[in-house]
Amino acid sequence: MAQKPAEAASDLQRRLVGTWRLVHHEYERPDGSVRPDTAPSIGRLIYDPGGRMSVQIQGVRPGDAPADHPTYIAYFGNYEVHEPEGFIVHKVQTSLQPGRDGTNQQRFFRLEGDRLTLRTPPQPNGEIAILVWQREG
Repeated sequence: MAQKPAEAASDLQRRLVGTWRLVHHEYERPDGSVRPDTAPSIGRLIYDPGGRMSVQIQGVRPGDAPADHPTYIAYFGNYEVHEPEGFIVHKVQTSLQPGRDGTNQQRFFRLEGDRLTLRTPPQPNGEIAILVWQREG
């Protein structure tokens, strides 16, 4: 149920459109405790009105050379908003991470004004990544 034509976009999808800056990143453990991201991250997330998206996140470690960033995440593709269920699907066309091309990445969302919180489903280690984005411009 892709919402590609702008006229078919929901109010929520229209509110998502734009550029978002990563302002906070942490992990929720299976026991409910929170583990902060060990390397401060910078990132950008972009949703366009035609249903396309891209994201780039880079872990920042003092003294690292650009080639030494194994935490660099980048992918782009399309997105679908599943508002009643409370999640967005990133339909990955191409990714820097091996094995992610052609996958669907589910992200549970909370949108409060110019703050967007995305939560992953539990990862193999049971942790849930929580990323908080601030609208730019």
